[in-house]
Amino acid sequence: MKTSFLLPALTLSSFLFALEDFELINVKGAWQQGITGKNISIGIIDTGFDIQHPLLRNQFIQVLPSLDLRHGTQVASVAVGGKMGNQPFGIAFNAKFFGLPYEGYEAYNYFQNKEIKVINNSWGYPIYPVLRLQEIDGTLIQNQNLDQPRLIMQTIQRLPYVKDLARLSREKKVLSVFSTGNSAMSSGSITATLPRYDESLRAWLAIGAIDSKYISKDKNGQLVLQSKALAEFSNGFKGISLFALSAPGVNVSVAKVGGEIGKSDGTSFSSPMVSGASALILEKFPFLNGAQIADILLSTANKDYISPQVVLKKTYLKKIPKYTIIYINHSGALPSINQARNDLLNAGYSFDEINQALLSPLEGTANLIQNLTKEEVFGQGILDIENALKGIALLDANRLNQEDIYTLPTGDQALLYSFDTQGYSATFSNNIDQRKWDSKYHHPNALNALPQANRDFNVGLVKQGQGTLELTGENHYRGATLIQEGTIALNKKSDLSGGILYGPVYIEKQGTLQGNGTIKKDIFNYGILSPGNHDFDTLSIDGGYTQNPQATLQIHFGTIDKDNIHSSDHSKLKAKHYTINGGSLLYTPLKNRFYAEGDLIPILLETNLETQIKHFSNISVQSNLSQSIHFILKDPSHILIQRKSDAYALKDIESNLDQILRDIVQNANLAQSYKNYFAHIDTAPYSQYAESLKGLDGNLYLKNTKEILSTQARFSLSNIALLLESSKEAQWNLTPAFSYVKDLQYSSYITSLLAQGKTKLSPKLTLSAFGHFSNLYTQDQPSTINSQMISGGASISYDFNHIELFGGITTGFIYNTFQHRILFLDNKKGNYHHLLLSAHLGVGKSYTFDSFFISPMVFLQDFYLYQKDWEESKSNQTFNKSYLQAHFNLLDAVMGLELGYQNRTLRFGIFGFYTRHLIGNHLKNQAYFQDFPQLALQQRYSFQPDLYKVGASFSYTFHQFITSLKINTDLAKNFWSANGELGLGMRF
Repeated sequence: MKTSFLLPALTLSSFLFALEDFELINVKGAWQQGITGKNISIGIIDTGFDIQHPLLRNQFIQVLPSLDLRHGTQVASVAVGGKMGNQPFGIAFNAKFFGLPYEGYEAYNYFQNKEIKVINNSWGYPIYPVLRLQEIDGTLIQNQNLDQPRLIMQTIQRLPYVKDLARLSREKKVLSVFSTGNSAMSSGSITATLPRYDESLRAWLAIGAIDSKYISKDKNGQLVLQSKALAEFSNGFKGISLFALSAPGVNVSVAKVGGEIGKSDGTSFSSPMVSGASALILEKFPFLNGAQIADILLSTANKDYISPQVVLKKTYLKKIPKYTIIYINHSGALPSINQARNDLLNAGYSFDEINQALLSPLEGTANLIQNLTKEEVFGQGILDIENALKGIALLDANRLNQEDIYTLPTGDQALLYSFDTQGYSATFSNNIDQRKWDSKYHHPNALNALPQANRDFNVGLVKQGQGTLELTGENHYRGATLIQEGTIALNKKSDLSGGILYGPVYIEKQGTLQGNGTIKKDIFNYGILSPGNHDFDTLSIDGGYTQNPQATLQIHFGTIDKDNIHSSDHSKLKAKHYTINGGSLLYTPLKNRFYAEGDLIPILLETNLETQIKHFSNISVQSNLSQSIHFILKDPSHILIQRKSDAYALKDIESNLDQILRDIVQNANLAQSYKNYFAHIDTAPYSQYAESLKGLDGNLYLKNTKEILSTQARFSLSNIALLLESSKEAQWNLTPAFSYVKDLQYSSYITSLLAQGKTKLSPKLTLSAFGHFSNLYTQDQPSTINSQMISGGASISYDFNHIELFGGITTGFIYNTFQHRILFLDNKKGNYHHLLLSAHLGVGKSYTFDSFFISPMVFLQDFYLYQKDWEESKSNQTFNKSYLQAHFNLLDAVMGLELGYQNRTLRFGIFGFYTRHLIGNHLKNQAYFQDFPQLALQQRYSFQPDLYKVGASFSYTFHQFITSLKINTDLAKNFWSANGELGLGMRF
């Protein structure tokens, strides 16, 4: 009575506290990290796909046609369905897919050259080789030969797509994710079992279904599974648990054909959850292959669950219900029929269902009641995506084979799990354990299994390829860690836990080990050991450290603590004992430290290592990491700091900035903010070093001054050309103009609006005038200036018949907004203005011959530009500059001509001009840093004295209206510009 009274309460409690699918598999934890499947594609083999469905219309790359769209649409939506409103629908809702119907094509040819590493397969064949059963016309037939590796691998050659997927798995490590099937068998269908028979198929997973509605968490966060948590239809994992996982597959939200949303049951919807999870793993770790994705999923699956005692599996054969009663981890003899009846009643099954089950065994009377392990029922655990994004958690010898046997530098053989990071940096934060070979996971005659001689090995890890693999867990695998290329960083976590390796470490020639963790065994160094993390942390070795002749021990050092000369600001190596067989001891300066001139920095090696220092073949300082400092080795344990005589000098900077910085850095009372700046710049890569100095010099305002003068010269020339045209009719023009300027050191974008007009004052005297507004945007790498320029002027000419004498004046005002970015400092801002005056004087004439004309001219033009003194903003005083007022004068000699064709309505001309800057092509000014007013910064910008302009003009007159187009370019050494004008005017 007590049991039956409690059952309804327990059932109600389970529904109240049951987990949702996404909660059970922890996918929201991935989304919160920003991992959504972006830029990842997977393959899906199924029926067709409704690519017009809102959840799929943006999710596919290519889908081949099929008439039946139902099942594939549902499956794809679970793996990669987009958002419904703001809510994610699919597991990897930003991933995309290639869709292939499961009939009529060749899977290998379709997928072999596509950027995919995962293919979902929610389909199979009613053959159950582990059970030696196959379904024929709704009847299960016994076939004792089925569970034979060679027969199975021959059989799949006749199954469409399966042989192709096996080939993709072997050759390209493409992961095939297979549903186990919905026949309630205790083992999966043939497609889900292949790695049992050929162990080279590591990129292969079998997925079964569970029901989240019957799963909750206890007060300790442990999952509690009721009997009905196992989907009654889901095939199990007997004989295939090594590569099996469970995921939700009951009442799953899916897309339906025609834009609808619905619910569906089946292992068909468990596997796309795993395929979507694979896409998320690939976004986090893009260097993984399909086999490694499978290993991460298997090793990180949630194994911390309380399984039910007994479950009832149910399916239909010829519409007749068939059952299997499965006990999980039952000890002793199988329960009797009566015991099974009572246990099922207590598990929540109805009396009628139990009685029917006892009369209708699925796998035969002898197999009505079975005892299976947790792994045979739920596989390696329940999909846990958040945990999978922490990297692998188990190095499993049972999933390795001949290709995973390596020879260590010492000549010993080792069984190693390989990761090629391919230039990426990644962190595995799980505690990585090992599992040695266990025959229970293997068919005794499996193909390509691990050789017998290597089955008792511990399992280790080999790091290949460039990039860094960081290990922050407490890693209990006992095999070797072999670093062939790139870097392994063994680091503690922020709470100082983890960062432990229990096996020995071998560093090959192209490999590096760094970090602040602990190695419980020995290190054998043939490459680079860099204790710490480019800082003063300690790498501890509970065993010994052996350095071989070609190896390097790299110690990073920092600054001296003048209050405690016995302190050490450098990385440290601490081992139980040392064997130094030569090689290098390399001292490397730490970045972002302020190194003061004359400091003598001590390197305090651990006592047992210091006694071995004489056995190093070479002891040196890596001084090429600084553009401004010499690090001089005074003796094996002291480094002297000297600043280079050319520190802070760059060929692109014409000022005396380098000398001023050398004076500032020597200041005995230098403020910490300045020390911080020098700490960054002194050890920065050259590109950052140069960028920061250019920003600190900040002479773009001089370059912009040159563009202001060039813009004014361009419009003055346009006004002169209008004045000298052979037609002396009164006219006016309104002309928008655009210029793009590209100098070796900067670029400018200039938009202008020019208004011009001319009139004849007398038979010999012509007047032209103009006004313009321009916006100049000038930038170099660290700085930008936005200038608004307004100017106006007039020119007058007198015609001496064969020659015209002309002259004119111009005045203008320019307002400038200046901002520049200084790497390692804040942005600097400022506003300043210019006043402009210019005058020109010259001779020219437009000569006509029938309808042709030639217009030569030569003139002098002088520009005077006054710049008011100004200051940069004081949001952060460090290196703020004050700029003195400046007077710029530019005198040009210009000569050129235009020639072309004209009649009453049409005018076309080509022109060329040469400009020589006689005075003023070296722009200079003084500034000072506000905290150091005694140090004058002499800034300078020089440009080429010779400039060439070529171009063409076209105008068309209709009645009194004129339309015109002018294009031209300015050319000088390391400089060019493209200019265009489109005008509208009127003649009188």
